[in-house]
Amino acid sequence: MAKYNLGEVYQSAYKSNCSTETALLKVKSDVLNAVDRQEVVFMVLLDLSAAFDTVDHGLLLDRLKNDIGVSGTVVKWFDSYLSSRCSSIAGAAETALAKLEQCIAEIKEWMNQNKLKLNNDKTEFFIAGSYQSLQKLPKVQLKVADIHIEPSCNIRNLGIIFDSNMTMCKQVNSLVSSGNYQLRNIRRICRYLDQDTRHLVVRALFLSRLDYGNALLYGANSQDLVRLQSLQNRAAKLIFYASRLDSPSPLLKKLHWLPVTKRIQFKICLHVYKCLNDCGPEYLANLLAHINRPSTAPVTRSATDKTLLAVPFSKKCIGEQAFSVAGPSL
Repeated sequence: MAKYNLGEVYQSAYKSNCSTETALLKVKSDVLNAVDRQEVVFMVLLDLSAAFDTVDHGLLLDRLKNDIGVSGTVVKWFDSYLSSRCSSIAGAAETALAKLEQCIAEIKEWMNQNKLKLNNDKTEFFIAGSYQSLQKLPKVQLKVADIHIEPSCNIRNLGIIFDSNMTMCKQVNSLVSSGNYQLRNIRRICRYLDQDTRHLVVRALFLSRLDYGNALLYGANSQDLVRLQSLQNRAAKLIFYASRLDSPSPLLKKLHWLPVTKRIQFKICLHVYKCLNDCGPEYLANLLAHINRPSTAPVTRSATDKTLLAVPFSKKCIGEQAFSVAGPSL
């Protein structure tokens, strides 16, 4: 499938070089670029009822043979694996909304044809835009089947919370809440653990949460980043069983931990590096473009550097937070 480009470009699950974070980075980048153009974004999250249990094995085998070109022993292997396994079958705004409803209707029809069921009760509707644009927007509802869905102020997508102004404040609030909870629990047993064990526990229960999806926090409110930095400082002090009055800077250096802001920048640079070296998803790599210099341009050291990326123009600072701008800038 990889050799003949038979996969879906925007699928991130079960693909090398792709993850929930890269998918979210692409979504957020598209939203921010639209908001930067003073547009309003409508987003819908659809949920499948028991998705893995309702895949029709006959249709799957048919797709493997006719669409993918699998044949011979390989088809027999899939057939043997799937056999005897049960499967339970279970104005501009108005125009955009109509297109969105039509798109969902087509998805629903495709699912019906493929014996899959859309979970209407878990469908969420979300609107993103600048404060000024959202104020001008008339009241809208999304119709899915016979259900009318009111837009949410924020939405949880793959574990990351988006708010309507894309400030990521709700996500930071969630991180601070869960981080405080984990650090309090670790502190209760801190005296009974040696330093290596404390380090292991803090990394597993706290640092993993702090780092998940942190590339999406680029450009977040400075006060929110200070709150996260305060949490990281507390975590470092827990590992060394240090006093609250001790400076966290030397502790962070001993742990080789970048500060929160630098961790965010590092993660974005890491995604850029992967995209430039064919180790990142195509949908992120397509957001990056090398600088096109005219043949008559003077020959300088930077002119011969083929790794330099073009930084797209953005009207407002919110557009500068998009991966397509932040990546080349950093």
